Amino acid sequence: MTKHKVGDLVGVGCQSYSCGECEQCKLGHDQYCLKGNTQTYAGVDVDGTITQGGYSDAE
Repeated sequence: MTKHKVGDLVGVGCQSYSCGECEQCKLGHDQYCLKGNTQTYAGVDVDGTITQGGYSDAE
């Protein structure tokens, strides 16, 4: 059960990493990564550093 219905506007925090291998990731639910995901802003990255966010229009 959820308090939201189809058509409701909701916000989801952005993330920059998930394992891609666990059951949740394979189902496309990487925000629920069983090994934990890395948030884009002020998250702890896999190397222990703090993420600082940011976007790019080119690689």
